[in-house]
Amino acid sequence: MLVYHPALDPYHSASRMIKVLQYPVQRALEIERVRIIDFFLVFPAWIKKIRVPREYAAMKNKVIPDDNPYFYGGRPADVFYQMQPLQMQAISLLAARDLLDKAALSKNEWRRGSTSLPKDLLVLARPATDEEKLRLEFLIMTLLKFPLVGADGLKHRTGLLEFRYDPT
Repeated sequence: MLVYHPALDPYHSASRMIKVLQYPVQRALEIERVRIIDFFLVFPAWIKKIRVPREYAAMKNKVIPDDNPYFYGGRPADVFYQMQPLQMQAISLLAARDLLDKAALSKNEWRRGSTSLPKDLLVLARPATDEEKLRLEFLIMTLLKFPLVGADGLKHRTGLLEFRYDPT
């Protein structure tokens, strides 16, 4: 039996990452941060597992859907680990098209490349609903406010990556 799941499709991951590329972020992002954002775009119901300070709780609760459109059994950290090679393929695909800066990627950073996004891709990557737009804003703009590493960093707050051995 052949089973398809968007979490395990590098092209679907690339299309989600193009949505992230559209946001005007003023600094380079860490690859792990982008992978975390991508994970929650596939599994928005699992946003409820992100620990956020009280001032962000209302927005977090607003962007959690009633149900998850893509069910995938297992612990979120295990699923995140399974997605890693496919996410890296998607990143390589975007870099090959010069949508991502290859020099920044070699330093484990996510930065726009010199090629602008084609208009057809911009249309396809546009959030389909207001709810999806709010979710993207929360995942990108709010989660940027937290450091990636260390206690209370994004890795710790999501539980998706080990944080205890991070350099501080």
